[in-house]
This record gives sequence, C-alpha cells and structure tokens, in this order.
Amino acid sequence: NPKVGFAAFASAHWNSGSTANWTFTEDLVYAFRGENIMDDDADGRVTFGELRDNVVEDMTFAEGQMPQTALTG
Repeated sequence: NPKVGFAAFASAHWNSGSTANWTFTEDLVYAFRGENIMDDDADGRVTFGELRDNVVEDMTFAEGQMPQTALTG
C-alpha cells in the first residue's frame, strides 16, 4: 500500500490505438469541473471512482477502445 495516494488515467491500453476524438479529455474536464453528468450518485461531488467508471464506459462503448486506470487509497 503506497504512502501517497494517486490516480492515473490513460485513454487507451498501451497496446491499442486511440481515436482522434476528444471523449477522454472531455470526461476529465467534466469531472474536474464537477459537472452533474459525472456525479453518478448525485451527492454533489465527483470522485475519482466516478471519473474512472465514466471514462471506462465512454471509451469502451463510444470509442471502442479500452482505457487504463489505477487508483490507490
């Protein structure tokens, strides 16, 4: 268990190509702005877990590519 928590997000798996669309970047911007569309449990805050879930869903189903994420405590 690391002493410092971190979150890492990548729009595509290391051995995959990426689309030319801005879906991944838009998800990051929406989450950091606290947009309601990213607040899955409607509690007024966007967590890294919610960002991860939205990125995975959007990139997998809208763009056909598998993103990579890592979150620690």
